[in-house]
Amino acid sequence: MSDSDSVQLRDVPKTFWVGLAIGALAFFVSIGSLSMRVVNGERTSCSYTDYGGLIAAVICLMCVPAAWQSRRQRHVARQSTLWVMAVGSVALVGLAAIHALRGLGFIGGPCN
Repeated sequence: MSDSDSVQLRDVPKTFWVGLAIGALAFFVSIGSLSMRVVNGERTSCSYTDYGGLIAAVICLMCVPAAWQSRRQRHVARQSTLWVMAVGSVALVGLAAIHALRGLGFIGGPCN
């Protein structure tokens, strides 16, 4: 394998790494809103929104096309970073989906 075929992580745009960092950090940071209605000691309605999760989902999704555009603009010649970008893009979309579900209270919310 020549040097031009080796994976150079510095060729992967910073936007990509920022998206992964925010996606990971959002598991530990929560900005939530809980609304619960209790009648005669029984919960009748419950609504939970984690705005931190929703913001992280949007940022993760925005980082995917921004990273590919940045790579294209810098004219990165190494084809070996394509698989890093592809796997990372799938990871960012997956993180966005998980954080969107968390943000809407479907995963890990107090109303479940």
